[in-house]
Amino acid sequence: MEEVDPSIDQIVSKAIYKEDGIYKINLGDRPVDYDRNFKLFLTTKLANPHFLPEVSIKLSVINFTVTFDGLDDQLLAEAVKNLEPEVERQRDQLVIEISAIKNELFAMQSSILTSLAESSQDTILDNEQLIETLKTSKEKSKEISTSLKRSEQVEKTVQDKREQYRDVSIRGSILYFVIASLSGIDPMY
Repeated sequence: MEEVDPSIDQIVSKAIYKEDGIYKINLGDRPVDYDRNFKLFLTTKLANPHFLPEVSIKLSVINFTVTFDGLDDQLLAEAVKNLEPEVERQRDQLVIEISAIKNELFAMQSSILTSLAESSQDTILDNEQLIETLKTSKEKSKEISTSLKRSEQVEKTVQDKREQYRDVSIRGSILYFVIASLSGIDPMY
């Protein structure tokens, strides 16, 4: 459990006040002029620090820990981008397309549910606008599912092309972690 030194608690909690038109902050028991451009960065040697909730709400914690799988994915993307840029561009475009399709489907479902909830008719069958919306949504849903299937097939072929470079990314990840662990053998490394 990591803790922040209580002497800098005023800075961390941004207890800034204005006195005579000048921003001030208390350090210990005396006020000090405060510059609005001041930034405080704290670092730790711990690989995965855990702060108390009352400290976490005052800070922005950024964890730069590298995992094997994360590094492997990043190196794979870089290898494919350098060796076959068209494949990586196609993959990026597919991710955007699939996301847009899924968002459109979700919006359509939300629209239908909203129409059903707001229907003032006694029975749903009496509401012609709702029935028309359902018909349109059904047709659109078929188009979307066909488009989604096509996109997923293309994504599979792109992923197969990317997997050809998996050995490169795995070796790069292993090399990184071997070099990073050399410091455990001797601090000179």
